[in-house]
Amino acid sequence: MLETQMKRIVDAMEAARREQNVNVFNWKETLKDRTVVAFGLGKFFRDVHERLFQACRVDYLCDNNEKLWGGVYHGRTCLPPGKLKEFPSVFVIIVAGNPNPIRDQLDQMGIESMHITEMHFEYYLKGTDLSWMEEALPSIEDVMKRLKDEQSRQVYTEVICRKLGACYATIPYSSLYSGGEYFRQGIWSLDDRETFLDVGAYRGDTLKEFLEETGNQFQKAYAMELSPKNAGYLQSYVDSLERDVAERIQVICAGAWDCEQKAWCDAYGDMDGCAVMDDERGEACRLTMIDQIIPQDEKITTLKMDIEGAELRALEGARRVIAESRPKLAICLYHRPEDFWEIPLKLLEICPDYQLYIRHHSMCNYTDSVLYAFV
Repeated sequence: MLETQMKRIVDAMEAARREQNVNVFNWKETLKDRTVVAFGLGKFFRDVHERLFQACRVDYLCDNNEKLWGGVYHGRTCLPPGKLKEFPSVFVIIVAGNPNPIRDQLDQMGIESMHITEMHFEYYLKGTDLSWMEEALPSIEDVMKRLKDEQSRQVYTEVICRKLGACYATIPYSSLYSGGEYFRQGIWSLDDRETFLDVGAYRGDTLKEFLEETGNQFQKAYAMELSPKNAGYLQSYVDSLERDVAERIQVICAGAWDCEQKAWCDAYGDMDGCAVMDDERGEACRLTMIDQIIPQDEKITTLKMDIEGAELRALEGARRVIAESRPKLAICLYHRPEDFWEIPLKLLEICPDYQLYIRHHSMCNYTDSVLYAFV
């Protein structure tokens, strides 16, 4: 079975190279001679358009709202969908919260498209060709061998193939989907003695689930959040809890990293999440190592990590905590394409005894693939 799954990935990669379809590994090269259109001018577009225009050349805009047709927005003309077929080689980037209706519409028109999130603009600009992924095949196979059940290997294979092109996947996301993200995945469970570290706590959504799952019976919780604005909301949520619960929760306004560093972050409008930026246009924030903030005598029992592509460097900064505490883990894998193999291998480098599982928690797209691990 392992050989069959690896062959599917290799075959998909070779077909993608041969057919020159646009995928997460090569979009920068394959789009250079095509007309690129961003479809969708709603709230999602308003939240992400600046990052889109910085990362990728966009020639035109498009929307189903006929009142927008012919208008010029951010220096680009908005076209009706019917005009797209007039271009000899067009590619559409879908910029909408729910891409499925637009994707279906474009499929019926015979127009190739991808959702903006599938292109990994934030952290992935290598997209020149597939050679770097070919070099990663031994690492991909190493991870495949370490996955502990067939469901994990199936998710791993299908998601990687789909990143190369939807046509190379055999199972839809809706069939890969499993519920119970983070705490009810059926791999490990919580008890009433947990010391929980929530890395990427946002405004308390996962912390709230943790409290509900444990019935407020736990030892301690640390909640790390990069954005000072979000950390303020997080602290307000903690302050609203019963006193005996709030006293056991410590909010840490810092991002997890592999060194101590001042940085800036972009809080994605009203969307969940916050990412480190390379310049001073965002919120000033602090980066630090988990090994620095967790006391030497504190044993972390469960660690969740969802930090918009910083997971690999955060793991490097958590070597002591992971090696000594050996916590149950839930680590997001989907922010960067290479996270699918680099994160599991980093974890095994730190502690080879971990048992690895992968589950996919989205019904409709690539997001919410999570690595679960325990010793």
